Amino acid sequence: SFLIISDKTLIFKVNAKKTTFKFIYKPYKSFGFGGRGQFVYREYYDRFFRVDLDIFKKEFKTFLDIGCSRGFFTTYIAKAYNCQTLSVDVFNYAIKDCKENLELNNINKAILECSAVGSQEDSGKKILLNKNISPSTTSVITSDKIDTYATNSVVMVSIDDLYFRHRLKSIDLIKIDVEGYEYEVLEGSINSIKKYRPIIYLEFNFTRKRLEILNLFAEISYKPLIPLRDGSLTLLKEKDLQNIKYPNHNIFSIPDENFQEVLKNPKNII
Repeated sequence: SFLIISDKTLIFKVNAKKTTFKFIYKPYKSFGFGGRGQFVYREYYDRFFRVDLDIFKKEFKTFLDIGCSRGFFTTYIAKAYNCQTLSVDVFNYAIKDCKENLELNNINKAILECSAVGSQEDSGKKILLNKNISPSTTSVITSDKIDTYATNSVVMVSIDDLYFRHRLKSIDLIKIDVEGYEYEVLEGSINSIKKYRPIIYLEFNFTRKRLEILNLFAEISYKPLIPLRDGSLTLLKEKDLQNIKYPNHNIFSIPDENFQEVLKNPKNII
């Protein structure tokens, strides 16, 4: 099985909660490039794909995939909700593969951009990517910031910048996977968040400033929720920060008004 996924390009099917979609595994020689984990785990790759997003009672017209990699989340949401998607990654190869996966599923409403996303203060700066680090662990934190253009450099933007640049009509769902830089990305999206009150899904276990993230959510009246294996949710409290029980611990954060909708069905929250 390992030899097969190492040596051949494969198209496989993912049976996620809301829809099915096709995805491409590529036998890149370097670790972290081809989507081995996505091929092996498929709809179990992330608990996001086990949650029925309809319980949030939110219309998804625009989805932002920050740290999109090869487009696993983008393809799913675009296929499930037929919405506008904006996918951003620091690697050109990832953007090209994301486009290929979207085209494979006949999705044509996508916007793709190669940038590094951060705070408003980061906007316009450049980072120099470290070629010796796997794409799956590349972060603004471990990259050198530079003032002038260089080969293998990427310009930084904020989500608020992206909103204006691409003339988005709304921001309804945001996924953030930026290897520890999540707090800064949230800072750089605060105007858009306050305006559109999107559902937010972000990497949390390995991020820095976890308490600061929870405090920020409290300030803007958002509730952090942990997705469970069966697709239900449980409320994350500050005292739970030391009790994270699985490695890739991501969380939903939803506006209080949507949380009240979730509570209407007791099966949604444990």
